[in-house]
This record gives sequence, structure tokens and C-alpha cells, in this order.
Amino acid sequence: MCVRIVRGYARGAAVVLALLTQGLQAQQGWLKPFSEARYEPYRTPGMFLNDFRFVKVEDTYYAFFLQIPRCVGPEKIWGDGRSYGVARSKNLLAWESFGVAACPVSSHWADRAIHSGAAVYDPEKKTCFLFYTGVGSKRQGVGLARSQNMEAWTMDKDILLEYPDRWAPRAREQALSSSLDGKTYQFLPGGDPYVFPEKVDGYYWMWVQSQVFYDYENFEDGGLLLYRSRELDQGWEFDRIVFAPTVYERYEVPFVWKHGETFYLYVGGVLEDLKKIPATHLEKLKRLDPWLVDEQKPRHSVNLLYEAKDIRGPWKAVPGGPIMKYPDHPWSPHYYVWNVLGGPDGRDYIFGWSGETLGKPYPIRYGADGSLEIGKPLDAWPAP
Repeated sequence: MCVRIVRGYARGAAVVLALLTQGLQAQQGWLKPFSEARYEPYRTPGMFLNDFRFVKVEDTYYAFFLQIPRCVGPEKIWGDGRSYGVARSKNLLAWESFGVAACPVSSHWADRAIHSGAAVYDPEKKTCFLFYTGVGSKRQGVGLARSQNMEAWTMDKDILLEYPDRWAPRAREQALSSSLDGKTYQFLPGGDPYVFPEKVDGYYWMWVQSQVFYDYENFEDGGLLLYRSRELDQGWEFDRIVFAPTVYERYEVPFVWKHGETFYLYVGGVLEDLKKIPATHLEKLKRLDPWLVDEQKPRHSVNLLYEAKDIRGPWKAVPGGPIMKYPDHPWSPHYYVWNVLGGPDGRDYIFGWSGETLGKPYPIRYGADGSLEIGKPLDAWPAP
């Protein structure tokens, strides 16, 4: 195509610029429609990434993930200095980096580290809220960052939900009490807040991992606490302990979604060091967890799935669960930190963290009995 640049120089230059821009955008995978998109592993150069979360604003998807420069060394990638990065996509398969939403700030209460959380978009307020676990020199708890354009972010000055110091000498005295299935537990909240994106029974609901104290050998078992609020950015109050089994040391990065009349709860089950847990507990774990094959490895984690008819529980393992397996990989946690999003074909898909990047989507098939079958991962979306 030729553009005559004589008397209409300005107009011709604008046409040329528009054509060049269109050509550039055609090469950017994140802008392609669903029908043309192909999977592209997302990475931020020089960064270690983990724990992806998502929101959709109008026709654009946004991914939130923890990141830290690799130059800190492999022994420190889980420590202080992490921030929440952002990426965007039109098709869920290819992504473009889109800045940072939250990071440690010396003048802020969270001056040491930002850890896992979740994001919720409020269409009425036209605001995206990012809930994160904040760690400071003197305080720790749930913090909140917000944005109205997904590009300029502000971290709230005040802490949203403060945690007692679990490492304090008198931590047990700060523990709260709650009953579940006829048993009374003492617990401390620990992090990884997840907020269901819609109100249920007039409330927003937040799950927070916790450590439950027991009387034998001072060993801690993981649980989940449930909080509720009428508003996303204030008024959160403790509701109950909803998940306190006695197997894993920690139940982290929860995610909840609804299909039909059933709520599903995903958690990652973790044991930090198999050598340090009581022998009786280890034997119980071996009976329940077939993936526990090497007692010498430092860390053990699996994907666990539960279901309930009420968002407050009670939760029970899905049929065939709770440990979820993938058809293309024998090791359950190779694809970790679940998110379930609707694809362009109307089916639900699992998106998760895989080898330091955002992995391929896995399709879900729901059984009449509430079971969940995971299909093979996709490189492209199926044709309509």
C-alpha cells in the first residue's frame, strides 16, 4: 500500500503509524483472539515467579504473581523482598507484563515481604482489590492494594487484618479457640488469604491458612480459618474454623469456586520436613498419601480438593480424592496453586503454577457424584 505524503502529510503520517501499530500488535500473542491464540509460557526476565491469581476486567484478564530477582540466590527466593507482579491477556494463553501491584516499602507496615494472596474486581466501584500477606518488622497480616485502571496501584496504609505473632514465646496464649466436628482447637492465622469474588448470603468470604496447636510434642497441624465482611476493604470478622484435619502441617494457597450447586475448595497440603514430624503422624500420612515415597526429601506437597453444598462447609473430600492427579504427569504438585477459570467454550479449566511459569490450562469434567476428572493440557483453545 502506498501513502501519498504531499499536502496531506499529517494525515498520511497518521495512517502509516496506524499500520505499523497494527502490524506490531499482530505479533503480540496476548492480544490475539481465542481462536488464534497459542500457549506461550509466561516469564518475567530475571525473576523467579510463583503463586498465580487472576481477575477479569471487561474483556481483559489480569494475572497476579509473586516475584523476586533470581540474583538473590535459590536459598532466598522464598524470603524477604518479594513483590506482586501483574500481566495481562485477551486469551488466557499468552501474556504481557503489566507492572507491579504491591511491594515491600520501608515506610509501610509491610516493610519486609509480600506473600501470597488473591485479587477481586468490584464492578460497582470499578476497583480491583489485591489481598496479600504482608510481613513487617513489627506487624504481619493481610494487606490491601487497589487500582481503578489496573496500572496505577496504591497500597492501603492501614493493615486490613492483623495476625498475632506466631513466633513469639507466648504464642500459644495468643491462639484463638474454635470447635469443629465436636473438637476444640487453638489456632493462629498464617497467611495466603483467598476471597471468593462474589457475595454469598450477603457477605464476602475469606479463607486464611492457620496453624492449629496440639498437646503432643508441640506439633502443629494446618487448618483454614473463615472470615466474612459486607465490604471488601473493611469490616472483616472471624466466622469459624472450617478445615482442620490432622494430616498436613500446613494447608496453603486456598482457592474456592462453584459449579452448579457445589462449592469446591482447593488447598496445597505441605510438610516442610518429614524428619521432624512425630512417627505416629508419619505413619498416618503414609496410609492416606500414596505420593509420600521418600522420607529424606526436605519438603512434601500435594494438591487436595474438597467439596461442600454451603460456602461455610462442612467440607468433604471429592469422590476419589482428596489428592488430585494429572493424566500427563505422575507427580501431583508439578502443577500447583490452582485457579479455575471459564474458557471460551464454556468449560472450566485449571490454571496453575508449573516450573516457575504459568502452565497450560487443564480441562475439567464434572461427574454426577461430585467427582472431578482432569483432562490433558491444551496448547490452543478447541474450535467452537
